[in-house]
Amino acid sequence: MVEVNSGENTQRFENVKEFILTRLESSSLDVDKACDKFSNTDEVTKIAIEHSFRTFVVQRLSKMTIPDMYSILDLSISAAQKKLCLPTTPIHLINDMLSTLTIEKCSEIFCYLEESSHIWKSELFYQSVKNYLLRMCNDLLKRLSKSQNTVFSGRIHLFLAKLFPLTEKSGLNLMSHFSDNFTRYTNNPEAFEKAINKNKSDLMETDDLDLSTHSMPIDYNLYLKFWSLQDVFCRPNTCYDKLTWKTFTNNAIDVLEALKGYKLEDVKDESGRKMDEYDDMNLYFSKYLTSEKLLDLQLNDSNFRRQILLQFLILFHYLTADVKFKSSSQVLNEEQLSWVKSASRKVTDLLKETPPHGSKFSSGVKHILEREEIWNKWKNESCPNFVKEKKSHSQSKAATKRPRPVSSDFLLKSTTNKVFLADSSLMSKLCNVNHENLEVCRDPNRQFLPSLKEFFLDAIEQLDPANQVERQYYLINQTDWAWKGLRLLAKRSPYYFMQNQNVKTVSEYLEAICGKLNKDFTAEQQAEMQNNKTETKEGEKDASPIDENEDTQGNDEEFDDEQAGSIKNENDEMVQDEEMASDVKNEIDGEPEAPKLKEKFIDCELINYVVENVGEEEKLKNLVANLTKSVSDKINVEENESIHIKYKKILQTWTELDERADLLSVLADELKSLGREDLATTVESRLK
Repeated sequence: MVEVNSGENTQRFENVKEFILTRLESSSLDVDKACDKFSNTDEVTKIAIEHSFRTFVVQRLSKMTIPDMYSILDLSISAAQKKLCLPTTPIHLINDMLSTLTIEKCSEIFCYLEESSHIWKSELFYQSVKNYLLRMCNDLLKRLSKSQNTVFSGRIHLFLAKLFPLTEKSGLNLMSHFSDNFTRYTNNPEAFEKAINKNKSDLMETDDLDLSTHSMPIDYNLYLKFWSLQDVFCRPNTCYDKLTWKTFTNNAIDVLEALKGYKLEDVKDESGRKMDEYDDMNLYFSKYLTSEKLLDLQLNDSNFRRQILLQFLILFHYLTADVKFKSSSQVLNEEQLSWVKSASRKVTDLLKETPPHGSKFSSGVKHILEREEIWNKWKNESCPNFVKEKKSHSQSKAATKRPRPVSSDFLLKSTTNKVFLADSSLMSKLCNVNHENLEVCRDPNRQFLPSLKEFFLDAIEQLDPANQVERQYYLINQTDWAWKGLRLLAKRSPYYFMQNQNVKTVSEYLEAICGKLNKDFTAEQQAEMQNNKTETKEGEKDASPIDENEDTQGNDEEFDDEQAGSIKNENDEMVQDEEMASDVKNEIDGEPEAPKLKEKFIDCELINYVVENVGEEEKLKNLVANLTKSVSDKINVEENESIHIKYKKILQTWTELDERADLLSVLADELKSLGREDLATTVESRLK
């Protein structure tokens, strides 16, 4: 967002705000006329118009009716579509309303969000408002009661499900976590008997109503076994424990036998109508009521029975399903699988016998569980996108193109003496596709490893707090990506060999490495920009009209010493001014100056080559001592490691700590002093 700081911008901000507020208060705001008035809409104008809308809503919200609020929201959407204000303006207005109004009015305002969902999914609004909508809906859910506002909560979740794509990570339970909605019940037998006796005495005092006639006999053991099943339903993974499994199976057998021994019939009222014909009787409660007085009535209720039996089927389905996040030990044996199958048949039979429409309900549940297999497979595959990208015509054409076969008389057409003859004719053709095989191997197209920047750039962007990526979706937490990253670091970065005692996991180590690489990439980009500026200045000097002063003989005039000295001084002053400006900018921004890159970077391959080919251990020791003389007090390496590994780590750390820009030249000179001219030549070729 642009800061309104200058006097001109402040005055324009106030003028636009006064104009919009005046029109809103008089209900005469015309978006088209406003577009004509503010034809050149910049950031200051958009912010002023948004501020006007929000100020008007906050000041008049207590007096506004729901239709008035809808009108203001329509105006803000129209203004955003005409590029008169920011796309987030309507969402900010809705958020101001929802944060201030009561739950009842919030429900009415939310109707507007639901009806205009096609607007929020449009290209203009979606990318700008999706995070605001998600945060606003989550804040609203926190205000709602889990037991009293279940319908409103369901509307919010349905709205988010329609708004975001199916593969949106924030709406998926990727790790298969279970709900912590534990059920509380009485564990004291004395308290249970006391409550039951009190309930019986109350029923005996009632003359006109006898509820005990159709009630199911309940004792403490059945009550305890029934509600203890909820502990397993909430935490299915506990079934893989032998003791828990034995307790669960015993309780489940007793409960299912009790339900089978007391069957329900279709209940009719005095007029002969079945109770399922009353729509108001099909009530839903988000929490189970576990009072001792209610269990006999609950077991007489068909909806309650269906909920319990459905929980059994969901648990059995999970135990036998192939879930990605189960450990290797979480597997049922043959005896347990046999018990699950028989118990599933019993539960299905009880569902069919439970009125009303038991068979129809049972077949519907079976169909849903079969479809659950498809969703389970989709989650095991890390929730890939269902929308397949269409291949372009050029890609499909390139895919069908066949490679050109090697000519049979290739060897006869060879014009060089470098012909390789093998025992097999096919091998001879293969070896003579290109006579310079080593040059072919050095071809850039055969470099299949990505660069450090290409591989780590996505991970660095995820670690930036401005991108708002949740930590569980970081690339550094993926084992396959971490393995590839470590291999690439060992191949192309000295950071792999630097010790860091503070990190404990691979993710923490890669996070620290990404921070260092980000600084290097930033410094490299700044150095490249500086080089471009220098080349631009040199080009301007070369393009200066020197040729106009040439005489007719074609002799070039040379600058005298004073002119050359003055130009050099001017260039030095320009460089100093740029460095001072950069220092001032860094000091204002509060960011440290990026380190200057070394002219030629010594990679780990060159260091490995030098260490392994120096020869005598004494020469290697002298080489390392001479190179690290200025930074030896900052290098710490474990003594119990082998000689070559220890010196490789020391030299890798030296390349990071030594501030000199000509490290390759220093290394070459030291090798020459030791009499290793061949290794020095290799280093100098890298320098060129």
